[in-house]
Amino acid sequence: MNHHFHNRHVRRFAGLIAAVLIGALLLLWAWNTVAAELLGAPAAGFRHALALAVALAAAGVVIGAAKSLAGAPLGRHGAGDQGR
Repeated sequence: MNHHFHNRHVRRFAGLIAAVLIGALLLLWAWNTVAAELLGAPAAGFRHALALAVALAAAGVVIGAAKSLAGAPLGRHGAGDQGR
């Protein structure tokens, strides 16, 4: 396996894991601040926020894979993305 290829995928996977964990913390804070304190809803635990963050990340991966399989250009800039 190409060393550069391996490092790139490890970094992307580590970034995804970090984003999910940080997202879960932000979701937990937001829910417990807004819904629990202001609206009187039950407080959420970290496992609930983590489950939601994983579900959102999985939905993003599935949508990205579907777009890729459909032939849509990948990247944030659409058809004009030339790898910049």
